[in-house]
Amino acid sequence: MKFKYIIFSMTALAVFGLQSCQKMLHTDSTIATFEDNHQLNSASDSVYSVLGVLKNIQAIADQTFLLGELRGDLAALTDTADINIREIANFNFSETNKYNTPTKYYAIINNCNYFLKHADMELMQNNVKVFEREYAAIQGFRAWTYIQLALAYGKVPFVTEPIMSGDIAKADLYPNLTIDQIAEQLIPELEPLVDSKLPSYGTLSGLTSSSFFIPIRLILGDLYLWSGNYVKAAKMYHDYLYNAETGDYSPVRSSKCYWYEKDLNFLDDVDGSVSTSSSFNEVLCFIPMESSEYNGYVSKLPDIFESTVDNNYYYQATYSNALSRFSALSKYCYVYADNARKKRTVYVLDSKNYESSYALYKGDLRLRGTINISNNSTDESSIFNSKYLTNYKIDEREISLYTLDAVYLRYAEALNRAKMPQAAFCILKYGLCEQNVNKYVPFYERKMASANNLLEFPNQYFQPYEFSPYDDYVYPTYANTMGLHARGSGDAARDPNYVLPMPSEFDIDTLSTRYTDDMTLAEQVAYVDSFWVASLGLDTTSTGKDAVYMTLGKSAKAAYIDSAKTTILQPYAESVLVDMVEKYIVDEMALDLAFEGSRFADLLRIALHRAKESGNGYVDNEFIARHVAARNVFYEAHDSITFYDNNDEKQTVVSQPGFDTELYNKLKGSGNDLNPAMYMSLPE
Repeated sequence: MKFKYIIFSMTALAVFGLQSCQKMLHTDSTIATFEDNHQLNSASDSVYSVLGVLKNIQAIADQTFLLGELRGDLAALTDTADINIREIANFNFSETNKYNTPTKYYAIINNCNYFLKHADMELMQNNVKVFEREYAAIQGFRAWTYIQLALAYGKVPFVTEPIMSGDIAKADLYPNLTIDQIAEQLIPELEPLVDSKLPSYGTLSGLTSSSFFIPIRLILGDLYLWSGNYVKAAKMYHDYLYNAETGDYSPVRSSKCYWYEKDLNFLDDVDGSVSTSSSFNEVLCFIPMESSEYNGYVSKLPDIFESTVDNNYYYQATYSNALSRFSALSKYCYVYADNARKKRTVYVLDSKNYESSYALYKGDLRLRGTINISNNSTDESSIFNSKYLTNYKIDEREISLYTLDAVYLRYAEALNRAKMPQAAFCILKYGLCEQNVNKYVPFYERKMASANNLLEFPNQYFQPYEFSPYDDYVYPTYANTMGLHARGSGDAARDPNYVLPMPSEFDIDTLSTRYTDDMTLAEQVAYVDSFWVASLGLDTTSTGKDAVYMTLGKSAKAAYIDSAKTTILQPYAESVLVDMVEKYIVDEMALDLAFEGSRFADLLRIALHRAKESGNGYVDNEFIARHVAARNVFYEAHDSITFYDNNDEKQTVVSQPGFDTELYNKLKGSGNDLNPAMYMSLPE
């Protein structure tokens, strides 16, 4: 990036007290830190200020990623892991841990606060407000940094004014807020900027600078999601994925890992049997890192998650048994045509032993598309590891902040908690487009979504893949939409095992189409009796309230059925399907977002939803504890995986090899309040 040559040196803050409570807010950076009353009133100030803040964000890039990934259940440490990352993974943080640096977060926040206060928003150049785009970018950076700070420390001082003297650098002068409370404070600042354009400075050191900045809709969507405003969160994500005003759209497209063999003997050619799309990880924005230490901050993530010359191929972290389990328990559905042109379905490797060199090929293939471990020829005297690991999601130049699949999954998360679980599941199984919404999302959910256009995905922009047997694939010319589960589990759209149970055995959504106007009255009665009475509980006798159905025309009958479906199915959806779909979403996050640094945040956010909706405290700590403590639990074919039961509020951990009961109890805590054991401690 070579930010070094454009960073101007201003007077650093040097009048802070020495007490530990002051050190936390001590912003001793010389990057984009200004003397009091220094007004930002030139075009160069706008560029320098933003890139100065980016320089500070580089300083927390690695630790933010590590705190997000290692406190989850998807990564496992090796024997060569150093003490700093081992403390993170074990939730045993020391004050001397090199990643325990709250001052770095507050340096960013302080510089953002200064910019937001002192930038001359009326300054014009060529009839354009000079600071308009940078103002939006800085607001996005500050909001993102506050989220990361709260994820690292749990409850933190919330400061919105620039700290220019030691007298106001005391933590006890500011409210201590949790992540959802911070979100509520920041939302009003960002809402007016939702349509703001962001800076673009061309190419800097080989990287596209427009990708350095967080789209305001995405950070707003996250803030709404953290605060529990699910409808508004869904609206932000939807309008990012499809914006009717601008015509911008972002379909899932065909990025996936898949088997391409056609003879059903999938392990004959192991090395070449799995294809990985080059655009598998679609990064929307990222933290740019330097290519050399001479220029500034260089990411050390490759030395932790991969084999490099610098670490003698001894990587410190790899995939966990839990991630293997998520992959293995997801069946890869393969649909083909036999010699009689009949469609057949097989589940690849479902009957083969999971334990072996084929472990990464069992079930979902996204882990196989992310991790590659090869043998390295060594002798007894070699200093190099005999295993060589490559993690395709680790990029030393680009540490991703948002990926397209993450946006779709948070969109599903928001829709589900907004009482639209089947729309959320449609994202996972089929992909959202006009055709799929009308076919797979029930009437009452479409009606709920219509007030905010939450399910608007026009056919002209979103075309579904028409899945067919391998020898006669016929796709629409602009096919670009599929379910997220198909990114690694084959033909998810036609997988009969990847479904939601409904209260009846037949497709209620097609009932109205079975009726025809030329039916006799007796046939109508038989039709209604056979489907409606048993399934929807309607009374169609001559004295029953639903006898009015017989007097209606066909279109009115269809509307009447829709009303009945709403009456019967919506309560069922709210009571059963939301929790069920949420489990699917959590599992899909594991399969799709592993090694993107977001797992702890995803688990925490779901735990907050669960507590909020149940009215049982602030956060469901047990949900997080259960996942993290099971990170070392392996999967063997046909084993049932049950870690706990929660009947009658009695929690019993079922013994499983590798389950960390001590860590489970530590993270579960004694209640549903914020558990300090999950976080690093701020200076007292």
